[in-house]
Amino acid sequence: MVFPVRKRFVALFSLLAVPLLVLSQPAELLIWDMPLPDSLPSGIAMTPGGKVYVALFNARKVGLLDPAAHQFSERDIPGSLASVYASGEDAVVYTLPLEDAIEYMVFTSGHARWNIPTSGAWPQDLTPDPRGSGTLDLWFAERQAGKVALLSTSQIATTLPLISPAVTRLSPRSMELTPDVVRVTPSFHPGNPMLPPPIALVQRRTAGAITEWDVTGYAGGVYVEDLALAPDGTVWFTTSQGGLGSLEPGADTVLSYSLPPSVNALGVTVSPDLIVWFTDSSTPAIGFLDPTNGDVTLWRIPGGLQPLKIAVGAEGIWFIDREGDLVGFLDPAASEFVIYQLPRGSYPVDLLLADGGDVWIACERGNYVARLSPIPALGQPPVPAGSGAAILGYQVIQQGNTAVIQVLYSYDGSYGLPVFVGLYVLPDMQGFSYPPYRIDAPGTGTATIELSYSGQVPKRTEKLRLVIYLPGGTVIAEREVELDAVWYP
Repeated sequence: MVFPVRKRFVALFSLLAVPLLVLSQPAELLIWDMPLPDSLPSGIAMTPGGKVYVALFNARKVGLLDPAAHQFSERDIPGSLASVYASGEDAVVYTLPLEDAIEYMVFTSGHARWNIPTSGAWPQDLTPDPRGSGTLDLWFAERQAGKVALLSTSQIATTLPLISPAVTRLSPRSMELTPDVVRVTPSFHPGNPMLPPPIALVQRRTAGAITEWDVTGYAGGVYVEDLALAPDGTVWFTTSQGGLGSLEPGADTVLSYSLPPSVNALGVTVSPDLIVWFTDSSTPAIGFLDPTNGDVTLWRIPGGLQPLKIAVGAEGIWFIDREGDLVGFLDPAASEFVIYQLPRGSYPVDLLLADGGDVWIACERGNYVARLSPIPALGQPPVPAGSGAAILGYQVIQQGNTAVIQVLYSYDGSYGLPVFVGLYVLPDMQGFSYPPYRIDAPGTGTATIELSYSGQVPKRTEKLRLVIYLPGGTVIAEREVELDAVWYP
């Protein structure tokens, strides 16, 4: 029997009808081929300014792609990288699974290293924790050890050599992808709210800056495949047995959730309303679990073979299929898939969503990084010689760990829509966060940005760099303003 989707779920995606008209159009795929053959891109991460860090497993390098300047810089690493996280515009964190280590590196300078307490752990899936207590707080999976771990440190001591990374001119090749749009009938599997999921007390171990939780219950050979941090601080994870579980770090407890028979959860993410989304590599399907009652809904993927990573966007659910060589979008309210077929042999293994709707992927066998941009029905607008954008004025009200910034802007629409208003905190963005302001119509207006500081010690700032930028990060207007202030936790 097919049941209607719950009202709570429909409300989350009630604005999908219009965006889907755009997603049903062809998309532009820009492909940046990696300079070294068979380098095996294994992970990507985006900086606040729109550059992309790339983990190159076989090449033993970390790359930095500037898509606007068509430049690719690289640094040699003493090991093979699996995952990567952009700690700032000029700093990157990566995992070294064969060395059981995590490293932090200033891209033009030195690095720091933390060794994993468990040998043979295979660290991967670096996930930031904005609620953490340190300067750097990152969750990660110890895949082969069956553990979930947290790196939390208030100090990062790096070596101080000045490095000039090798820079290569790297222009993308372009292709247009016409999607398949397929409506499917979801299957609904009701849970039993009177029967809560099994709960277990798990072992916690802290060594230096790293704390580990053995979430698989000491079962040898059970891997942790993926993890996601929920807004309430719960850490969700999948296992090599297809299981789906959650760790409550403060209580050292794990809940194990029941899934329909033959379902094997692989990738996992959590939406703002705490619904848990996952990829099912067995059906294959996209699924969601409502933890409050155990309800599970599955949408079978047309042409799917091995769906891997998954992400919740503003308009729906994005995912990649590794063996199927595809990027997919699910509109849950309409039960409709939009499927973009990649070149054969691409093997996408990592996925991230950028502001403005662009989808970035790392393709292991294809040896490339790519950006998928749905093309509006009327085509891309022409790019004028001038920017057509300006920051006319500003006002900053700062107190404690928050600030309200009002930016008076002007934009004539010549680069298309939307564009965004954002900022950089100078001299150091570490610990600061904000939601960018979206401009959806040309003209003059006032953008309001709420900036917050989540560090654990007071911090002094000198300036703000206010920017108007395109989806993907290209800046079309900027202005530096004084902000001599002390921010308190």
